[in-house]
Amino acid sequence: MALARPDAAAAVARRSDPDPEQLSWSLAHGAAALHRLGRVDEAMERLRLAVDVLEPLTAGSARLAELYALNTLGSHLRQAGRPGEALDLHHRSDAICRAGVPDQPPELIALYRAATRLHIGNDLAALERWADAEPWLRKALTAFEPAGMPTWLGPCQLALGRVLARLGRCDQARPILLAARESLAEVRSPQEAEAIAELEGL
Repeated sequence: MALARPDAAAAVARRSDPDPEQLSWSLAHGAAALHRLGRVDEAMERLRLAVDVLEPLTAGSARLAELYALNTLGSHLRQAGRPGEALDLHHRSDAICRAGVPDQPPELIALYRAATRLHIGNDLAALERWADAEPWLRKALTAFEPAGMPTWLGPCQLALGRVLARLGRCDQARPILLAARESLAEVRSPQEAEAIAELEGL
């Protein structure tokens, strides 16, 4: 059922003088359903199609949809053990944010950029480029802390704490990992266990 609805929406969008943005969102929702079903390669293919549909468009809403598709596809690639490809996509997202998105609030784009910076930091960490990852994660954290977004704050604190630990800076890693554990517990994230494990490993 979760996959049937976005598939039906995509079919309608293709048949009837398609609205590219509507088609891209149908593809993205279908990709999410496929990913939940464990059909990761198919999910990534749909996200690639969504990106291709959106890239030539100029509207601000299309840029937001493209940011979502690029960041989600990059995240899936990193989880699939392809962080180099993920990094390329996330740099594309960062370039979109830096260029500015028409007709969209700057505060919203700042949060998109913070999320993209978190992705880039995680990509670099997956490549074991710890020193390169640190500034991206710090910039992301600087945006998430005042925004009061625990869903993003905890994973960012965890990522930065992990990087600092790998760099041998345990005295800096510990308070950040303690904060990550609290933030992740607040939203009942399974990543709380990762924060605990990192603290035990210091």
